[in-house]
Amino acid sequence: MYCKIFDIEVGKLRPHDRPPLLAELDLADFMEGIHAEFGVSISDKDAERIDGSFDSIVRYLAEHSR
Repeated sequence: MYCKIFDIEVGKLRPHDRPPLLAELDLADFMEGIHAEFGVSISDKDAERIDGSFDSIVRYLAEHSR
């Protein structure tokens, strides 16, 4: 999902990558996509801690997945 949204080749994605489009992205849509894909809801408080890097999203999902 991350690679598709930010148009990044999977093999070129690095853990600390922060795509430039993040500021332009509707974060509500992004969080809905995470919920739809992984079944994880992200509270507003938790969303503030996610810095947009691939690594921060993966760490959050690992901690909160079912």
